[in-house]
Amino acid sequence: MDWLNNTFTLLAASQLALLGLFFLYHYGKDKLGLLLVFFCLCLMAYLVSRSTLIDSGAVSYIARRLANITPALLWVIAFKLFTDGRRIHPAVWVLVVVYLVARAPLSIYTPTDEFRQAWRWGVYVMPQVVMLGFCLHAIHLAFTGISSDLVEQRRRVRVTFVISMGILLAILTANGFLRYAAPVFEFVRIDYPGMVPGVFFSGYVLFGALAFNVINFQLRSGAADLIISADDDPGLHTAATPKPQVEVDPAVVEAIGNIMEQERLYARMGLTIGDLANALSMQEYRLRRVINQQMHYRNFNQFLNQYRIEEASLRIRDTDTPISSIALDVGYASLSSFNKAFKDAHGVTPTEYRNRNLTLLDSLNIEGSA
Repeated sequence: MDWLNNTFTLLAASQLALLGLFFLYHYGKDKLGLLLVFFCLCLMAYLVSRSTLIDSGAVSYIARRLANITPALLWVIAFKLFTDGRRIHPAVWVLVVVYLVARAPLSIYTPTDEFRQAWRWGVYVMPQVVMLGFCLHAIHLAFTGISSDLVEQRRRVRVTFVISMGILLAILTANGFLRYAAPVFEFVRIDYPGMVPGVFFSGYVLFGALAFNVINFQLRSGAADLIISADDDPGLHTAATPKPQVEVDPAVVEAIGNIMEQERLYARMGLTIGDLANALSMQEYRLRRVINQQMHYRNFNQFLNQYRIEEASLRIRDTDTPISSIALDVGYASLSSFNKAFKDAHGVTPTEYRNRNLTLLDSLNIEGSA
């Protein structure tokens, strides 16, 4: 079986190398492009570490350390690709560093019987839990927001890349967790069936990478927009402007603006792009293209927030209506989601925004009376 696994590993590595070179040549100056190159390298290292192609202890150790980075790297790629207007929290980077440091002593140090249990928890079990969480959350990011995603190419890539690779890495991490957790949970009987044959993973990656290469070359023009725009500064309304695929129709854009502003459709809680398409008697796919390619929004929630935050800002500044009431009136389901969207737009919370304007108004009144 080793010869078959090694053959699939070499073929899969060749496809990953081709994919990595493609990203390096075309998008090597973009952060997401470099992340994709590094991901291909780490996934190649994982496959090689599970084969019998290398005998050197030092090379094997380096390959395993690169392989350990793969789940976290997949999550970072998913975050940058599928979330608009958000930054990665510093705590995530701390978690990644702690995980890598915890796994670094693996196969170098053999603990004594006294510390063997704690060693398994710290080096095997808990890091596996952390990486499993990264894998599952990467899949979650791909699913969450797919209905509000306005970028057609990105909607296709979600399933093709993150779901296929995310499921693979989740299985691998869960597999490793069961392997290492069984001796730790001595009070629980875990019938562990053993490691899944390596040929399964190498074959899976081979056909997955091959399929992604085919789709990637088909979407080459769209891939550039996705990778470059992922490096844009977060904001309520992204400046990335995709190439139009539909004929510019000012009447449609005007109709969208009228129904949103005059009928305040944005204030309807839970409004979806399908609801807006029905209100306009328009096909949903066409509405997605118009909002994305003519109005330059990548996400339907960004589109709604533009209207909601604009009205909320006026009411917070010019009235003494409770902020919680304003949040509900403009369409937010909770005060926390409103506060986050407002701070993303203005850099301050609604309360700070109101206090700042009250202070400015008081100073103007004092100057006027003087």
